[in-house]
Amino acid sequence: MKLERWAHWAEIGASAAVVASLLLLVQQVRQNTVMLERQIALDRATAFNAPFLDDSPLAEILGRIKAADGPEPAEEALMARYDLDYAEAARWVRHLALVWTALEADFVANGPSDPLDAVAWSLLGSPDNRLYWENGAPQVTDGGFRAYVSGLRAQEP
Repeated sequence: MKLERWAHWAEIGASAAVVASLLLLVQQVRQNTVMLERQIALDRATAFNAPFLDDSPLAEILGRIKAADGPEPAEEALMARYDLDYAEAARWVRHLALVWTALEADFVANGPSDPLDAVAWSLLGSPDNRLYWENGAPQVTDGGFRAYVSGLRAQEP
């Protein structure tokens, strides 16, 4: 009888271990999915913006197009404040988009943190980054990250 009881308890313990392993696996798959989604977003932002950051003529072509159609708000704000032409403003906005997309990926993957706060505060201390956010922060898509940055911006002196 004792052996049967031990076997029964061992079977219950093994079942609990299987359930715990499955729960851990589900959690790890969810975390991996979030990381992959953020990496895809960062790769997309890089693919979209990188051609404008090198010596490609795309920024100048876009500048001629926007001269006819009118610039986007973020580019227009930089052009007015810093006396940039559209190509220069477009390059800088795309640079800022890559920087903030990387911070967004960090936020989505890990949540708020002291290091993230420090980097965001440092960037928000710069007038060009404030202009970027005041004019919609193109390509920042996560609502939680937008709320996080809005909270930081509200704390600015």
